[in-house]
Amino acid sequence: MTRRFAAIVAVLLTASACRDARQDARAELERLGTLMTAHAARFSQYPHTLDAARPEDATNLPFNAGHGVELRLLQSSRQGYQAVAVRKSWACFMAVGPGGQGRLECAPVSGASRAAAAAAGSPLAPPPTVLHSPTVARADSDSAAAAAPR
Repeated sequence: MTRRFAAIVAVLLTASACRDARQDARAELERLGTLMTAHAARFSQYPHTLDAARPEDATNLPFNAGHGVELRLLQSSRQGYQAVAVRKSWACFMAVGPGGQGRLECAPVSGASRAAAAAAGSPLAPPPTVLHSPTVARADSDSAAAAAPR
């Protein structure tokens, strides 16, 4: 009975260690979105930096991404912001515009140039539809439309 219990625990621990990289990146962007909205309500503007070592003020939001996600604020203004989260082979992009309307998309990181840019700390260019869409939408690259060959 003890061996069986140990085997079950080992399987559960292994399964929890195999996190979903896309879901982790997406969850960190959603968490950032909640904090960015609260910051904008408090200071009447979105922050320009995400520096966990500095205290919160009108230009900074102390934020640490979790689950091994690398998160960068690409652009911020009074009316909106753009951020990217990368974990393993997945990148998720969030763009929020006037009125809090936004878009969140995830896609696998493909090609050596995009992987090298992520490793070097260079911003990955989000798809143009993410940056310029004024509507609220949720799309994942594993949907049927996005999964179609190009």
